[in-house]
Amino acid sequence: MREKSSLPRGVLFVMTLVFIALVPGLVLADEVRVTGNAIVISGGVKTVTITAGGSATVSYYIQQQPANQDGQQGCNANDGSPATLTFKANGSPISSTGTTVTANPSTLTFTQCGQGNSQSVTFSSSTPGTFVITVQVSDTGHGSYDANPATFTLIVNPPPDSTPPLITPAVSGTLGNDSWYVSDVTVTWSVTDPESSVTSTSGCDPTTITADTTGLTLTCTATSAGGTASQAVTIKRDATPPEILCAVPDQSMWYGDNVSVSCSASDSTSGLAGPSTFTLSTSVPVNTETSAATTNSQTVSDYAGNTATAGPFTFKIDRKAPTVSCTVPDQTVWYAADVSVTCTASDGGSGLADATDATFSLTTSVPADTETPSATTSSRTVADMVGNSTTVGPYSFKVDKKGPTVTLSCPTGPILQNTTISATWSATDGGSGVAGATSGNVLLDTTQVGSQTLTLPAGLVVDNAGNPSSSVNCTYQVVYQWSGFFAPVDNPSVWNVVQAGRSVPLKFSLNGYQGMNILLGAPRVQFVTCGAGLTDSITETEASTAGSSGLQYDPTTDQYIYVWKTDKAWAGRCGKVVLLLKDGTTREAWFQFRR
Repeated sequence: MREKSSLPRGVLFVMTLVFIALVPGLVLADEVRVTGNAIVISGGVKTVTITAGGSATVSYYIQQQPANQDGQQGCNANDGSPATLTFKANGSPISSTGTTVTANPSTLTFTQCGQGNSQSVTFSSSTPGTFVITVQVSDTGHGSYDANPATFTLIVNPPPDSTPPLITPAVSGTLGNDSWYVSDVTVTWSVTDPESSVTSTSGCDPTTITADTTGLTLTCTATSAGGTASQAVTIKRDATPPEILCAVPDQSMWYGDNVSVSCSASDSTSGLAGPSTFTLSTSVPVNTETSAATTNSQTVSDYAGNTATAGPFTFKIDRKAPTVSCTVPDQTVWYAADVSVTCTASDGGSGLADATDATFSLTTSVPADTETPSATTSSRTVADMVGNSTTVGPYSFKVDKKGPTVTLSCPTGPILQNTTISATWSATDGGSGVAGATSGNVLLDTTQVGSQTLTLPAGLVVDNAGNPSSSVNCTYQVVYQWSGFFAPVDNPSVWNVVQAGRSVPLKFSLNGYQGMNILLGAPRVQFVTCGAGLTDSITETEASTAGSSGLQYDPTTDQYIYVWKTDKAWAGRCGKVVLLLKDGTTREAWFQFRR
């Protein structure tokens, strides 16, 4: 604990917390001073003036006294125990918020003396009046403070009257739509100014409007110390309903359809809220008639909300169409010809418009050699005298004018003579379908060699509508039953060696005697390059003599023999002897000709 200093009389020092309130005449204590441009000094009194809602900023600092007569050497705030300043307004503590006068910040802490260590505070108030701002110092150290130099008066002036009078219109009457009035309208005015007196008014007397108007503007003007204000109100009055005009057709005649009435509406003041034209119509159902068909009605309104109604109107309406009856054949079966539907028509009202409609037919039109499951007839529209109509048709039938399609398939490869083999056939029908078998076999004639033709006659197959198939054919190739060459000639790929100039018997069988015209010309030789392979010498030869070549048949061995004459000039060469048979096939043997 620090030792208590010797202080001048009248200064109290408390070690833990000292609140120093100096009385006049106390000298030589450190002074709390206030400065700032906002301070005005007049007659020794410091004042700061603001307008309510405004603020002013001042600065505080502690001035050390030159003589050490307050028990503390040097600056009291610089002894390790700082000096804290708080503020009062007219004796009441000031905070940063919530008090009549506010300070920001609401406390200052000093550890140094001198104006160079000044700190600023901003004072604010929204309450007009005069407030004495004083300072309270707390310091737990030695020494004393004189806060009187920091006292000043804060004057808060009320704001000037900157606003003119408040003018409020009061409008009475029946309000319709869109700010339109639909009755007489009375306008009165309220003129007030809480800050100063109203000195003059113009146009502010009550006014009553009794005639329709698209817009009558009334203006009230008032003046006070805050200036002059004007308030205008525009009154729109429309108490007259819209006007409707309708063009009504002759109500004494019959109509074949619902009747419409064209109407137009107008409004000379607020205008129509909807379309200016509309239509009223009867709504008689189809297939009925009545002499008292009524239209709907229509209510129109203007923008003010006034309404007017048109309709209903009464008319004679006939919407019953002629009666048509048709005799329709069975639509599930197939027909081989076009189908006709017989129809009759009648009308119990206005009568048929065309007398020929009393009896008529509807017929399909399917081209020949075609078929379809959906052949349609034509259609026909039958009308009465007032335009009501009935349409009959088209009707759909299954019409088949095309016979089945038959596909005939012969074997594609060569067929051996006198063997048993068949061709196959199949039938399809895109319409009524095939009646009976859809496929089968036909035995081929193989007795003759060469190209042969098989024909299936028309009508072999019919469809369920009775249409016959067309004739079809296919070709096949019949060949001899070739046995190959017999000795002394070997078949390929053996090379037969023979002395050039000798005659060689070419022996073969065709499985029976096939006549002597089995060859298409004499054998021919194709010379080729001699190649490697098996060889076989022919010993059964004959000396060549002119005219010794020719074809023979030996029935005991069932062999054809062609004595083939070689040429001496062929010596040293190789060749293929080729037989061209009447069946279109070629047969060959290979030869080496030696000297």
